[in-house]
Amino acid sequence: MDIILTTNSPGEVSAWVKPMVKALHREWPDSRITVFIPPCTFASGRETPVVESFTEVNQVIGPRAYIKYAVFRRKPREFCPGKNGFVLFLGGDLGHAVLLGKRLNYPVYAYSERAAGHAKSIRLFFVPDTQVTERLHRKGIPRKLIRQVGDLMIDAINPDITAAAMREKLQLDTDNFVLNIFPGSRPYEVRETLPFFLKALLLILSERKLTPIITLAPFITLEYLQDILYKVKEFDWEIVESEHRDLFKLKLNEWIVWIYKGLSYNTMQISDLVLALPGTNNVELAVMKIPTLVVLPLNWPELIPLPGIVGIIGAIPGLGGWLKRKVVIPRILPKFKYVSPVNRHQNEEILPELIGVLTPNQVFTQVLHVMNGEIYQIKEKLQNFNKSEKVAELIIEQINTDIEQTGENND
Repeated sequence: MDIILTTNSPGEVSAWVKPMVKALHREWPDSRITVFIPPCTFASGRETPVVESFTEVNQVIGPRAYIKYAVFRRKPREFCPGKNGFVLFLGGDLGHAVLLGKRLNYPVYAYSERAAGHAKSIRLFFVPDTQVTERLHRKGIPRKLIRQVGDLMIDAINPDITAAAMREKLQLDTDNFVLNIFPGSRPYEVRETLPFFLKALLLILSERKLTPIITLAPFITLEYLQDILYKVKEFDWEIVESEHRDLFKLKLNEWIVWIYKGLSYNTMQISDLVLALPGTNNVELAVMKIPTLVVLPLNWPELIPLPGIVGIIGAIPGLGGWLKRKVVIPRILPKFKYVSPVNRHQNEEILPELIGVLTPNQVFTQVLHVMNGEIYQIKEKLQNFNKSEKVAELIIEQINTDIEQTGENND
């Protein structure tokens, strides 16, 4: 059995691909799992090495090799698929999964939160909830092709150490207030947001006693973080190794900030408040009942990734950035009532949002506001978030059933 997955960006790699490949390997331990990563405006550029670190994956085919295969039919090295297999779409453009299905003569399945189309080429659409079911149906997908299975990203939430063990690594008492900062998963985001958040953090530390942590996404290296800090002149800093290989100390003026380069759920579970950009981790944090302040600085609107042709135009050096800053973002953003996926899904501000051309002082002020009382209201609203169970297994079960029924129909 050959299993082909297509994916595109940090959120899908961490929240969809990771739990899916584990479940696929359990179901078909002798199968060969290949992950294709087509070009995408939402990509960080480090999806390939991150997916290569997943032990269940046999081969990862990055953007360049994929383009050669898609356009010129030049088969990637060591890619030797057999007669039996299937393609599973896990993010990006559905067209890539459909193309691979046609190339390989495999059935194509799709897990989707919004992508529709290619209905004649997709055997089944797996969706998280009724909202997406109705959205896809309005876009022309027949109901008989839609299976509601739950939110796949929830399967990924699985810390590999206990909260007590994580607190011990950080030398924390139970009454330490932990402020966790997620500066983004794409290098171009982190380049701007990290110094911005650190300037806000210095203001916060001058007013409140707390333990700050910076949790780095797997797509961001410590070396890249150091390169960013070398260019910052507003504060003194030094990074020092600790006794743990995934933990470092950032000496920020007279304060100590922990840098964690491991599984993000390990620090999420001990956080009292998180600062994060809009994204996948908002949902993960909501499920874990962790209050989060979602911050979207529009100081650098050209850095905001966009889908489709708009994203391609926005990537044009020089001109693309100007168009996004002056034309595209000002027109698109007002159409969104909320920017956090948690709030969009619930159509309610569960997590507070801070959006605009911001200063570190505004972030500082909002953090204090949350800490002074709003944090309890956020916790109360988060009680409605429940953890889904084994969504990956449900998808596999339905694929298995479809394959069996197809085999019976062909007999």
